[in-house]
Amino acid sequence: MPDTYAFDEVGNLDKEQREQNAADRIFGLLPKNQEQELRQLWEEFDNAQTPDALFASALDRLQPLIQNYLHRGTVWKQNAIRPEQILKRIEPLRKAIPKLAELTDKIINDAKKQGFL
Repeated sequence: MPDTYAFDEVGNLDKEQREQNAADRIFGLLPKNQEQELRQLWEEFDNAQTPDALFASALDRLQPLIQNYLHRGTVWKQNAIRPEQILKRIEPLRKAIPKLAELTDKIINDAKKQGFL
């Protein structure tokens, strides 16, 4: 299953179901004790409700922001991504690591100044 682009509105409509189906298949290949433990960790991450899961989710959203910025917004420009879309996408980061959110705001503002967005 190919990954769904974060800003693909159509692709994200059924993303959750596709991920659940893939998880059922992949975790089902494991021995029962590993299947249960790893499935539980994946669900914890997916739900982003524990401090660890919020932290992991925040980093998961930070990485593409930095990557796009360092590549001068190439993918953002190709897909006509707007700053508002990025701000919405990094909201879990803002909740989990407020100090890091300050850095993301600076990155987004600089990306706008440089014409990446």
